Amino acid sequence: MNCNFWSTPGGAAQVHGDAQVIFSACHFVDAGNPAVISADQGSLVVNCCSFAAKGPAVDLEPGDKSAIITSNLQPGGLVVHNSIGALAQIGLNEVPSEP
Repeated sequence: MNCNFWSTPGGAAQVHGDAQVIFSACHFVDAGNPAVISADQGSLVVNCCSFAAKGPAVDLEPGDKSAIITSNLQPGGLVVHNSIGALAQIGLNEVPSEP
């Protein structure tokens, strides 16, 4: 909660365990490939965070049990790769601005 993260070549956070992981009011400086936050197991909540750079912010991979991604900011709109379909609730995030 309320932390700053700088990405490494593998991203800022990789969730591989069968646990519930929550990022709330955090600031992520970098974006890119792979995503800043990547999860392939457990449950993930990303709420009220800011992602300073464009690029993949969150990658939800098969194996995730659930995810809630809400109220986040990212220039050009929040980029989420969702491979778990309806198991993810994604909404109220920054959207691309129109010219």
